Amino acid sequence: MRRRHPPAKATELIGQEIARMGASLPSYKKISRFLVTYQQLPRTSTKKLKKPQIKAMYEELRGASKPLDSTQQELSFLETQLMKSEEFTALVDYIVQIVPGTRRENITPRTHLEIDLGLDSLKSLDLVSMIEEQFECEVPPEVLLKLETVGDAASAARDLRGKGKGKNAPLGRGKKTATQHSPETDDSGHVPESKSLVFRTGAPLVKSLSTALWGLQVENRDRARTSSPVIFAANHESLLDIVWLLAALPWDVRKKTYSVGKAELSSSPALRFIVRRTNMIPVEREGDFSQALQTARTKLLSGKNLVFFPEGTRSRTGEMGAFKSGIGSLVIDTNATVVPVRIKGSFEIWTPGKPVHLLAGHAHKPRLIFGEPVTLQSLTSVKKLPSKPKPEQVAEALRNIIVSM
Repeated sequence: MRRRHPPAKATELIGQEIARMGASLPSYKKISRFLVTYQQLPRTSTKKLKKPQIKAMYEELRGASKPLDSTQQELSFLETQLMKSEEFTALVDYIVQIVPGTRRENITPRTHLEIDLGLDSLKSLDLVSMIEEQFECEVPPEVLLKLETVGDAASAARDLRGKGKGKNAPLGRGKKTATQHSPETDDSGHVPESKSLVFRTGAPLVKSLSTALWGLQVENRDRARTSSPVIFAANHESLLDIVWLLAALPWDVRKKTYSVGKAELSSSPALRFIVRRTNMIPVEREGDFSQALQTARTKLLSGKNLVFFPEGTRSRTGEMGAFKSGIGSLVIDTNATVVPVRIKGSFEIWTPGKPVHLLAGHAHKPRLIFGEPVTLQSLTSVKKLPSKPKPEQVAEALRNIIVSM
C-alpha cells in the first residue's frame, strides 16, 4: 500500500474496506474515523507502541486541539438505553470524581477510557474495583481485557452484577486472600521462579561492595522473615535500591521474592542475561501496567513475595514522592502482609542522570531499614485506615509509615 499509493488514495481504499467489514456490525462497533499517515509511529525501546504519543499525532493530523467529542456521534437505541441504567450512572459519577474537569454530559457509552478520559492502567483498575464493590460482583481477567469504553464497563457491571461467587477469581476487591492459593494460580503467571547462581550470589556480592565502598548498613533484617506472602514496599531513590533490598533478604526469602522492573532493561544483551536470571516482572514505562500488576497479584496469591516501589519511579529530588494506588490495590486484593522499607543515602550516591559516586559514599551513611510488618487489619485497628479502605488510602497510609522511619 505504501509503495503503490499516496496517503489520499490509501485513505480511500482503506475506507472502502472498513465500510465493507463494518456493514454487518452494530453501530457502536463500527469505526467512525481514521487517518492514514506514512510517518513512523513512536515506540518504546522494546518496540511497543506509545499510545499517548500516537493519540497526540492523530489529533495533530486532524487539526484538532482537543480529543474527539464522542457526544457528536449518533448513538444507537441500545446505547441510549444503557445511558439510563443505574450501572452507567454510577460509573459516570465515579469518573467525574477521578477525572478533574470532565463534564458528565460529555460522557457516552462510546467514551474511551484511555483516549477520551486519560485513565491510566492503575485508575482503570480502581474503576474495576469500584464496579466489584458497588455491584457485588467479580470481574474476571478475560472481561477486564475487553473494557475499552464506558459502555463496555457499564455492560460488564450489568451482566456480572450480584455474581460475587463466580468461578473466576476477582481482579479487584474480591474475597480471595493471599493464603488461599493453589498451584494453578502460580502457573498462570508468566515469570518462572529463578534458581540461578546469579540470583543467589549476585545481589549479596553487590551488597558487600556497597558496604566496603559506602558503609551500607541494614537494620532489622529479622523482620524480612515474616510469613509469606509479603510485599516489601520501599521508597525509591536510585538504581541501587532494588539490589540492596534483594541482597538484604535471606536466601530462603529472596528465592521466592519477585520484583517489578522496567522492560527496557532487557534491551541490553548484558542486562538481559541478568534480568532473565532474576524474578523480575517486566513492565513498559509507556505501556500497560495492569498486566504486570495482575502477574504480581497472581504471584502473591500463590504464596510468593514481592518487592514493590509504590512511587513508580526514582525520586528526582531526593524527596519521597506520592505513592500510586497500585500498592493499595495489591494489598486489598491479596490481603498480603506489608513490610515497609526505608532506604536512605542511595540518592546522594547515585543521583538519577548522574554518574555513581564510588568514593564519597561513606559521608552519606546509606541505610536500609526494615519496618514492623503491617496488614490491613492492623492498620484498621489503630485507626490508620477506615474499615473499607480505598486503594489510594492504603497507599497513603503506607507512605506515612515509611516517611516516619
